[in-house]
Amino acid sequence: MEAAVLAYSETEKKYGTLSLPAACAFPERKRILEDLLSRQFPTPPCPDLDRWMERINADQTSLVFVGAYAGNAASILGHTFLRFTNSKREAQGREGIDLLSHSVGYTAHTNPNDGKIAYTIKGLTGAYPGFYDIEPYYMKVGLYNNAESRDLWDVKLSLSPQETERMVRLVWEYSFNAQIAYYFIGKNCSYRLLKLIEIVRPDLHVSDSFLFEVLPAESVRVLIEAGLTETDWKFRASIRRRLNAKLELLSSDQRNLFEEAKTSIQAVQQIEDPTLIDALLDYWLYENYKANADLPLEKRDLMEAVFPRAASVKGTSLFRQTDEDIRKSGQLEPPFAGHKPRWIEVGAGRDHDRTSAEFSARLGVHPLWSNSPGYRDISAIEYLGLDYQFREGFRDLWNVLIVQARTLEEFFARPRSSSWGFDMRVTNDCHFCDGETAQFQMSGSYGIASKSDQWLFAVLPDVELGVWNENGTQGFAAPGIRSIGKWGHGRFVLFLEGSAHWWKSERLEKIESRIGYEYSKQGSIFLKFRERAAMASLVQFF
Repeated sequence: MEAAVLAYSETEKKYGTLSLPAACAFPERKRILEDLLSRQFPTPPCPDLDRWMERINADQTSLVFVGAYAGNAASILGHTFLRFTNSKREAQGREGIDLLSHSVGYTAHTNPNDGKIAYTIKGLTGAYPGFYDIEPYYMKVGLYNNAESRDLWDVKLSLSPQETERMVRLVWEYSFNAQIAYYFIGKNCSYRLLKLIEIVRPDLHVSDSFLFEVLPAESVRVLIEAGLTETDWKFRASIRRRLNAKLELLSSDQRNLFEEAKTSIQAVQQIEDPTLIDALLDYWLYENYKANADLPLEKRDLMEAVFPRAASVKGTSLFRQTDEDIRKSGQLEPPFAGHKPRWIEVGAGRDHDRTSAEFSARLGVHPLWSNSPGYRDISAIEYLGLDYQFREGFRDLWNVLIVQARTLEEFFARPRSSSWGFDMRVTNDCHFCDGETAQFQMSGSYGIASKSDQWLFAVLPDVELGVWNENGTQGFAAPGIRSIGKWGHGRFVLFLEGSAHWWKSERLEKIESRIGYEYSKQGSIFLKFRERAAMASLVQFF
C-alpha cells in the first residue's frame, strides 16, 4: 500500500504500457484507496482515459452467455462475456442499435505453435497469460452468433450507472496494464468476470461458490441466485436457427425453388418471391461464415448473384418472427435455467430374481436421458463419474467414467448434419474378457439422428475397444451398432438405448430403458429396465 500511496502522490512518474501517471493508468484503484484512507490524491489530466470512457459511454452492464453450437458436445459448457450498454441509446428501440455497444471478455493468449498436448497442459496449469479485451459488440455477434452459429443470452445485471462506470475503469486498468494466469477449468473467463463484478460490489462473494471448476452457465446461475440480475433475458438466435425458422415457413414449391437456386445462377435471377430471396440471403450468410469467408469460386459466384437480385425483387418478406418468437416456438431456455451440472443417482430393485442396488455420480454436466428444458436443444456430455452395481449372488461391477460426449444433430434438415459420440472409462465389466481384471475401454460412434421438440431417434455404427493386463497385455476391438430413442413431454421422459457388438464368435447385447418424472428442476424419479432387471431410482442434481 505504501508504494501505491507514493505512486498516487506524484504525477510525473509514468506507469503501464501507455506511460501514464498512476492516477490515469489505475483510476479505479485510486478511488478505492482514497475511500479506504479517507484522503484525496492529486488528479492530473487524463485525456486518453477521458476519450476512452466517452467512447464507451455506458451506464448498464449485461452478462452474455454463449450457448452450444452444432457438432460440438463440449460447447455445452458455454462461454460468457460482459456487455456495456447505454440505456438511452438502446431505449430508442432501433434494430441493431445494441451492436454498437461494447463487450469485454477474458481470454488466454496462447502460442499458435503449441501442439494439442502442450496446449492442454499449459491451459490446465495456468502457463498461458490471460487478458481482458474490449471490442465492439458486433464483433462478438459476428464470431459467436454467425461464424459459430451459437445462440446468445443477454442477462442484464442490477448494477447502478456508477457501478458500471467503475467496472469500465477497471477494464481500462486490466486491458492496458495487467495480465493474469489463465486456467481453462478453474480461474477461466467466467471466474475472472465474476471477480470483476465483485470488485464493484465488495459485499458480493459469488466466486466462493466454486471449489474446482467454474462452468460458464453456473457463473450466470450464481448471479441470478444472488439477486444481481434482472428477469428479462434477451435472446439472440444464431444464424443457423434463423435460417431454419425461415425454411420451415416455405411451402413445398418454395422449398424446391430454394434448392434449385442454391446451385443455379439462372434460377436465382428468375426469383420474384421476397420471402424466398430472404431465405437465400441467410443461407449464403451462413455458408460464408462457415467457410471463414473463403467459399469455392463456384459457390461465391452463386452467393454474389443473390445480392443484386435481392435489391431488384419488389415486396416484403413474409418472415416476421423476432428472436423472441423463435425462442418461444422452440421452447428454448438457457442451461443456467435448467438443472445444475452435478448429480447423484441411487436405485434398488430386482436382478435375475435377486436384490440389486446401484449408485451413480457425475461431476458434470448433462445426461442424454434428462428432459430439462435448459438443455432441450443440446446433446450430452458427462465427465468424471462413478457407477457401482451390487447384485446379490454376483460379483459387484464398477465403472469409472472419464468422459462421454454425444452430439445428435438432425440429419434430414438442410444443411445436413451427422451425429457422433465417444466415451472413455476404466471398468471391471467386460463381456469379452476372462477374469475380473480392470481394463481401459473406449468407444466411438458416427451415424444419423432425427429429432423434434419432443422426440429423438439415432442410429450410430460403433466400435468399442478394450485393453487390460492379465498374463500380458490383451485387448479387443468390437464393431457394433448403437441406437437411441427418447420422448419427452412436460415433466415426463421415456428413454431407450440399445447396442450390439461382435468380437470373434461372441456377441454382446445391451438394452436399457428409463421412464422418468421430473418432480422438480433438480430432481427426478425413474423406473429402469435392463435385460431381466427392474429398478426404481432417484436422481438429484446439485
